[in-house]
Amino acid sequence: MPDSSAVLLKREEIESVPATAGGPPSKDAAAKTLFDFTHKVFSLPGACFRLDTDAREPVFRVQLGDINVGIPIGTLSREFGIDPESRDAQLIALTRKGLRFVTEIRPMDLIPREMLDGTASWPVEERHRAFAKAKLMKQIAEWFATDSGGSGGIEKLLGTADETDAVREQIQAVFARIAEKLGLGAEHRQQVVDYLDTLGRELSYIEAQREHVARLPQVKRKLLDLARVYARERAMVEELLRIAGLLQTPMAEFAETFHQIDAQTGEILALLRNIQAQLDFIRTTRDDLHFRLMPWGNLLQIWQAIPLERSRDTETKTRVLYHFLASHYAPKNVWR
Repeated sequence: MPDSSAVLLKREEIESVPATAGGPPSKDAAAKTLFDFTHKVFSLPGACFRLDTDAREPVFRVQLGDINVGIPIGTLSREFGIDPESRDAQLIALTRKGLRFVTEIRPMDLIPREMLDGTASWPVEERHRAFAKAKLMKQIAEWFATDSGGSGGIEKLLGTADETDAVREQIQAVFARIAEKLGLGAEHRQQVVDYLDTLGRELSYIEAQREHVARLPQVKRKLLDLARVYARERAMVEELLRIAGLLQTPMAEFAETFHQIDAQTGEILALLRNIQAQLDFIRTTRDDLHFRLMPWGNLLQIWQAIPLERSRDTETKTRVLYHFLASHYAPKNVWR
């Protein structure tokens, strides 16, 4: 279907659209958690907000017959007479932030949880939670070994599944010592446990993103392997090598981000002493990574599954990957 952002909607076209079935939602139903638009423009077929593919700017899109119309959100209220003080105008402004967390926003969608309470709106798996917890326990073990003058075996103890009274007592003693170091008092060791649970939950999202980004060097290796498979086709080899070169930029950018968060969260007492500031930093980093990863879609998973053999499908997917990397990561020429 043709896509034209040059087509302008007329107000009279909007007025002919019936209101959303069932009427506007009640105040209780909306509860400030929904994109509960009321203007009739939001009832048009296919109405949704998305990021423009190239400019990465929010656009309101609707379907008019065979034409997909895109309207920059900066002009949406003016074009359709939406009161700048209305809830619709406020929600339009919220879509700009919301599209950092989801790929599209449709009328009556839930406002992303990141905007409501700071928690992530996407899931992690149990292995990510387990790995985040294991890293925190390792930090505690290293700190305790130093603090106690080299007491051994604590790392194994913290990671054990043994639930005997003796083990629990030793672990509680470690948490009590941390509580003392934090100035909470040994009797507040449960507060330390709660802090660690919260940190582990938040860091599990970073571990999930780290696992996803780890596919980048795997894709690069596959590109180089495919270059050997296509050794007799010079044009294809050159394209594969160009793509491998373009991958260096996102690989370096993501590596720097993970280096920064590891440096910031690598010392257990510093983490626990500034718990709220650390949680804010972790969540900000998580959201930034999520926004940067969204344009990749399932490209990395697709490339993991590509076989090392010549095929038309491989060549098509190679062109798709090249177009994506060239549009997002190619060096920009600056003319003076």
